[in-house]
Order: sequence, then structure tokens, then C-alpha cells
Amino acid sequence: MPAAATTALSFLRRPATATGLNQALSAACGRQVRYQLVVEAVPAAPIEVGDAPAPGPGPVRSQAGMLREALEHPLVAHALKLFDAAVRKVEPARPRPPAEFVAAAAGGTVAAAAASEEVAAQEGPPAGADGE
Repeated sequence: MPAAATTALSFLRRPATATGLNQALSAACGRQVRYQLVVEAVPAAPIEVGDAPAPGPGPVRSQAGMLREALEHPLVAHALKLFDAAVRKVEPARPRPPAEFVAAAAGGTVAAAAASEEVAAQEGPPAGADGE
């Protein structure tokens, strides 16, 4: 179970839920079964230059929390040192459309333009284009 699933974990640990889950597992297996809830540890992955925040709405964070997180970022620390600067404000990341949506939209536009050029080539030059 993900470490961020605290609500689900607390629900599964309730005595009534645990009893019902134990009875369901025992009925499915045909014998008494023991189970254990395992919470995954979140690995601390190094931040790469090309990494982007995950799209979608995230938890609401305070300005102070976002500022602290920004100041801990290695690229921000380097820029602060390089330019003798200070961070005044941090804005949350704007949601991006999914990559396949952007690719489909661009492909659709290019395909429509190619189709209109093909139709124009089949119809021939416009009237009066050859000097008549």
C-alpha cells in the first residue's frame, strides 16, 4: 500500500473492517487466514534536470512550504549563488495537458493542412491563374 494512503490504511485498521476482511479472506480460502498491511517506503529519488512535476491536482501547499522546497532544489541553490539572488515568491506548477493530447492535436492540424493541399492539387490551379 502506498505510504500516502493514510486514509485507506486507517480505514483498514478499524476493528469492524479488520473483522470483515478476515472473515472474507477465510471464506475465500476455506481456512483461517492471517494477513498483514504493508506500507511501502517512498524512495528518495534524486532530482534530475529533465524531471517535471506530476500532472494533475496535488495537495494544497502553503507558500512557506513551497518556498522551503524551492530553496532545497539544487538548481535553485546554484542560481541563487550564481546571481547573488533571493527567492521572493513561489507559484505552484501549472497543469500541463497530457503528451498524447498535444501530439494528437498537432497531428490533427498537420493532417488537415495536408488534406486541404491534396484536394487543391487534385482540383488544379484556381480559375484565372494561368493568365486567362
